[in-house]
Amino acid sequence: MKSKGWNLRVFKREQRSLFGEILDWMLTPLLLLWPISLALTWLVAQGLANKPFDRALVYNVQALAQQVRLGPDKLVQFSLPQPASELLRADETDLVYYQVTGSLG
Repeated sequence: MKSKGWNLRVFKREQRSLFGEILDWMLTPLLLLWPISLALTWLVAQGLANKPFDRALVYNVQALAQQVRLGPDKLVQFSLPQPASELLRADETDLVYYQVTGSLG
């Protein structure tokens, strides 16, 4: 008879505290959702941070495109006045390079 009681105790789960149960029910979803939330926050922040830089590049390209002329010998000429060149620089030590390509790339 004693062996049956022992077997029942082995399969019987220990009663846990209410705090432990609540912690299990809340911590598990939190640990699953936290990495997803972190990734989504990073993606949104990247998008917000890149928009002003992309917009500035579009404005620079539009300003530079107005300076491109087709010469009499069918060669493309590009002249950028000094004040315009200074406006495009972020600071005195900044070197800016632009690549001009044709309509076919």
